[in-house]
Parts: sequence; structure tokens; C-alpha cells
Amino acid sequence: MRPCNFPVERHARRRQKGHNRGQNTSTRETVVPTVLADTSQERLDCSAPTDAAHDLTDTMLTAIVSHGNDAMNLLFEAAQREESEISPVSPVMVKDSNSLPELSMELLDIWNAYRFVRMGWFSAVEAVWLVEMFFKNMAPLSSVLDSFYATHANHYLLVTREPMLLCMILTISSRYHALPTNGGCARGYLIHQRLWDHCLHLLMRLVLGSEKYSKAKTRTLGMVEALLLLTEWLPRAIYAPPPSDGWDSDVLYTMQDRRDQEEIRIDNPSRTRWREDVIEPTNRADRMNWMVLSCALSLGNELGLFDEDDSNEGMVADRSQYELRTSQRKIWLAKLLYIYQEQLASRLGRRSMMPSGVSHAAICTKGARSLQEGASDRTPFITAWTRLTKITRSVSDLLFPTASTTSQLLRSGRYLSMTEHIETLLSVWRKDHEESLFSGSHLADLLAMEYESTRMYTYSLGLQAIASRTLAESTTSPSQTSVFQLASIDYSHVQNIISSALTTLRIATKLFNGNHLRFCPLKTFLHITTASIFLLKGLGIGVSPPKLRNSLAVLDRVIVALKNSNPDDLHIGGRYATLLEMHVVKLQEHFIPSFRSHDITPPEPERTQAVGRASDSTEPQPDLLDFRSLDENELGDTDWLSLPPDTNLFAFGMENFQGLQCLGDDTLDFLWNLGA
Repeated sequence: MRPCNFPVERHARRRQKGHNRGQNTSTRETVVPTVLADTSQERLDCSAPTDAAHDLTDTMLTAIVSHGNDAMNLLFEAAQREESEISPVSPVMVKDSNSLPELSMELLDIWNAYRFVRMGWFSAVEAVWLVEMFFKNMAPLSSVLDSFYATHANHYLLVTREPMLLCMILTISSRYHALPTNGGCARGYLIHQRLWDHCLHLLMRLVLGSEKYSKAKTRTLGMVEALLLLTEWLPRAIYAPPPSDGWDSDVLYTMQDRRDQEEIRIDNPSRTRWREDVIEPTNRADRMNWMVLSCALSLGNELGLFDEDDSNEGMVADRSQYELRTSQRKIWLAKLLYIYQEQLASRLGRRSMMPSGVSHAAICTKGARSLQEGASDRTPFITAWTRLTKITRSVSDLLFPTASTTSQLLRSGRYLSMTEHIETLLSVWRKDHEESLFSGSHLADLLAMEYESTRMYTYSLGLQAIASRTLAESTTSPSQTSVFQLASIDYSHVQNIISSALTTLRIATKLFNGNHLRFCPLKTFLHITTASIFLLKGLGIGVSPPKLRNSLAVLDRVIVALKNSNPDDLHIGGRYATLLEMHVVKLQEHFIPSFRSHDITPPEPERTQAVGRASDSTEPQPDLLDFRSLDENELGDTDWLSLPPDTNLFAFGMENFQGLQCLGDDTLDFLWNLGA
């Protein structure tokens, strides 16, 4: 029961001793300044945590703990003191703190008033960091937004006038960027989902015509831009069914019934994963994009995007800067809406959502001269994209209007003249826009991918013609034929497909090497997926061993790029790459020596097709393949390889015709069946 007292003299002497040591150290440093000059700052830093430890020890010894709360308060105080002392000298904390932007007081006031900052989802500094990362890594890969809102001075307009556009930017950026703070990765998942839920709320307000009496409106040009961004970068929720799916019906309506239509099913785990990992998410994205673009078109028509600009040169000079930018945004968005909906409609084999008069107005609308002088450097790309979109629509309308029409074109041979006509249009287009293709920008890479994709679809009927001819002349089972029936013109089309596919895959590798592929829009990954499928199918028809080795080496590099370019493990790129890698490994073992028809000339040694920044002639072409079963003596004079004949090898099945859509449940059956 006696009071417990701790004398302080001993601690005072300890501090005095340390003080004397510090004086002695400083004396030695003055004697030998050149030796200790580089380590003086380090010693000061080490001395400052040392002193904090002494103070912490004193507190622990002198504090009276009477119950559990006192002990907890003591530990919290110790943790706070340790954090405040260690963080200035921790390289990790210094790096993280430096990655966040420094905001002016005015900008802090603007963002601190933002709804979700006030709710505590993220801080004002974190919100600005997400916006900056979006404009740094993602905006250059799309034509939707310019750099106007990337400037801090314009954040007031973004926060107060564009609720949907800001929420969409934050939603996309929070999926692709982890906050550089403690718990940033885990918090990022929660932030992304909550922001996406709010985007759905604003989208519902748009559809139902609800509007608030405030500065923040939903029926604005920013809403159109936000909807276009949504078609480019998908939220994480699109990769899973809706949460209420399990309660929509009972077991009776989900079990197979004898009255249901019979479907051809292949009991193959890879085929199931292909459907669940790639096909179903892509179909959900396509359905969502189709409806989102229809909303954007309706809103754009309401906002007068397709109206004629009746201003003249004299009136332009009297306009304010805000009015000039609004006029330019309308012209820009009208062209983008035409491009986006035409590309999606052509790929899905559907009619255009734009009436002919509206589409003509969108294409031909031009601003005043003063507006064009201040236009963005993206203008040449939009011009090129618009012309290429018209050619893509021609491919869809001429070659793939319906399954029956396409089959008739194949039987009559009329597809050859149509293909030649489209080839001429593509050649003229490339010559006219060669400067844009070789500009070296990221948009040039994406434009080149669009061009090569259009070429692949144009020549893809050559593959289907080989399939039709093989089935017609085969006396064996339709699923397993004896040999491919090749014609010289169709084989030339196949070689053009292989060339475009390789160019697309090389562009993907370039984007990966520059750490840009992971931020690319969804359609970029669809181009890569389609190109890899076309490449494998084209090589399976027949190829020389050197070209086969080089082509599969390019494909191996792309698989690595896709596996390392994902914001999360749900992304379509990584899931497709993992699935494809398992089968490409054994693909090389199934190429066999084959007979080459006498009227087919082997292609010349492959020359890298330089489109945009796609040329990788300086990259090594390693011989990654081990053709153990192939001997030069066995090849003889033919020097020709192909996959075992299988009608599943060809690109399009007329039974599940989907326009320019090359993704179907049976697309990769030729891979799943190898070795079966």
C-alpha cells in the first residue's frame, strides 16, 4: 500500500550523458569535417528516433495504469508518437506522400465540398489524384475527352457542373489505379463499387427524365461524354451476373426439360471456361454498350448535336470562350457518336441506330474557321476514323448482311469482286491518312488496329470459301475432312489475314512495352483476341516452318503482355491469355507435313508491316518452338505444314452468324479438339 515513486535524476543524467556525447560528436565532426560530412544528416536522423524512444520509455515508466482504458490510451499514444517520428525518414512513406498532388487552398475548398469527400469515401487529395491518373494514362487512349478538365483551374466546372462525367472518371480511374495510401488497394474496390452505384443512379435519372434545380445537371454534354467513356472502360460489375439472378426463378425453369430446344454441347472444360470467362462478359458488355449508346444518341439529339450551326464568321468573334468550346464539343460529340454506334452495329451485325439524315449531318458538320484553328490535334484522327467507319459499314452491308446472303455470295463467287472493291477503298484510305498512321501517338496505334481489323474481316470470306469448298468436295465426315481444298485467290486472302493479325499483335506488344496496354479500352483487347484467333486459323490452313515459328513467337509475346496488363483478375485480357496459353503450348505438336497445291505460291519471307508504331523489326525473333516430330528429310520438297483438317478451324459459322463478331462458343473448338 506504499506509494510508488520513480526518481527522475537518473533519467536526467542519462539525457545529460547523451547530450555530452552529442557535444563530443560535434567536436569530432569539426576536427574531421571531410570524413563525416556525408553521414551527418544520417546521424541526426538516427538521433531523432533514439530521442523519441527515450521519451516513450519515460512515459511508459511514469504513467499510472489503473484499468484497461489507460493501457489502451498509452498504446495509442505510443503508436501515434512512433508514426509521427518514423514517417519522415521512411522511404516508403516519403514515396507515397510525394505521389499525391499538392493542392491550393482554393482547390481544396472546391473538392472538400464534393459530396463523396464530405461522406468520407476518399479525401480531396485522393480525388484529385484519381482524376490526374485518368488524364495521364487513359484519356490519351481515347478521343472522347480533351485536356480541359485535366487543368486544376477547370476543376470547379467539373465538380459543380458535370456530376455524371466526374463520377464516371472517378469510377474508371479507381478500378485501374490503386490509391497510394495505406489500405489503398482494399479501399479502391469499395470506392469503385460505390461510385458505380451512383453512376447507375444518375443514369436512371437520365432515362426517367428526372432533373434537379441546381447547377449539377444530368442532361448535359458531359453526360454524353460519360456514356461514351462507359463503352470504352467497363466497370468491374459487368463481369458478374446481377446480384438478384439467383432469385429470378425457381428450379423448374432452370433445369433442362424435354420440351426445350436441343443444343449442341461439347463436354470440354476449356470450352466452358471460354464461354464463362470471355464470351459471356463480352456479350454483356455489348448489350450494355448498345443500350448506353442509344441513350447517348437520344440525349445528343435533344441537346442539338446534329443541328446545323447557323453561326457565321462575324458572330464567332462575339462569342465567349465558353460558347466557343461548347460549339466545338457539339461538333466533336456528333462525329464520335456516329463512329461509336456504327462500329458496334457493324460488329454485331445490326442496323445503324442513326437515321441516314442524322448520320449525314454528323459526318458533314463543320465548325467555323476560328473554331477549327483552335481544334485539338485529335481532329486528323477523327477524320480518318470517320472514313474508316464508313468502309467498315460497307464491309458489313456488302459481305455480311445476313447469313443466307453471305452463303449465296460464297456459292456464286461474287464475294471476290466485292472484296476487291473494298480492298481498293482501304488502299486509298491508307494513302490519304498515312501521316496520321505514322504520327507515333497512341491514337495512331489504335487507329492502325481498327484498320487491320477491317482488313481481316474483309478477307475472312476467303477462309469461309475454303471451308465451303472442302465440305462440298469431301467424301468423309463433314467434321473431319481429308485435306483442305485451296484456291490461289482464297489462299492470298488468308495470307492477308495473317499479315494483318501479326501487325495487330505487334502493336499490342508495343503498347505493353510502354506500359500502356493495361489502360487501353475494351475494344483494343477485342481486336487482340480476334487477331489471335484469325492468326491461328490462317496458319492452320498451311504455312512454311519459318513463318510458323515467327508467328507463334509473336503470339507467345502477346500472351505474356495480356497476362501482365490487367487491372484485376476479372479482366478479359488476362483470362483469355491464360486459357489460350494452355492450348498454344500443345498446338505446335499438332502441325504436320502437308501437301501444297501446285497453284499456290509460297509467300516470300515475312516482312514486318510498319503501320503507325507497330513495326518491331528490331525485336529478336527467337526460335521458341521445338518441332520434334518434323525432320527436314521428311518435309522433302513441300516444306509445308498445316493442322489436321477440321471444319471448326474456319472463322465464321453460318449457323450462329453475328455479323463481324468473330467470338462464339465454337470459335476455338479446333483448339479444344486437338489431340482428342
